[in-house]
Amino acid sequence: MQEDDTLGGGGSGALVGDNPRRRRRTAQRRPGREERSLACLIQALEGRRVVVELRSDIIIRGLLDEADEFLNLSMTDATTQNVAVSSLC
Repeated sequence: MQEDDTLGGGGSGALVGDNPRRRRRTAQRRPGREERSLACLIQALEGRRVVVELRSDIIIRGLLDEADEFLNLSMTDATTQNVAVSSLC
């Protein structure tokens, strides 16, 4: 007779052997990069008017046509505005 090496019936996350720190990952899957990034949020804004502020202190306002998984944006009716940065010192 062979013994089962899992405690509790062997479901997802069941303990293996006598070591409670070791867990079995049978049904768990790590989501892909595209599921863990904010690119899907930006892609949900396609067809809406958006405001994008760049690191170089430029603001772009326009209609978001397309956004890819690398956050490359395609916009129409876009206008740009330089933001003057005032120093506090």
